[in-house]
Amino acid sequence: MNDGSVPHPGSLALSRKEDFKAFAESPRRTRPDLLTRKQLKSLPTQARADYDRQRRQWHANIGPVKTP
Repeated sequence: MNDGSVPHPGSLALSRKEDFKAFAESPRRTRPDLLTRKQLKSLPTQARADYDRQRRQWHANIGPVKTP
């Protein structure tokens, strides 16, 4: 019985999701440069906002942690 509120298990497989191939084959993200406090203070307002956004995205999407 499927009333539409519960998705069919076949639609939950990542290999069938739209854009998964693009996600899987996309290039690795690059880590933003580390800036000193002095460098951060010298950035113009828009450049600082862009840098902060890049750092937030980087930290929010850290991939697997390599361990020995």
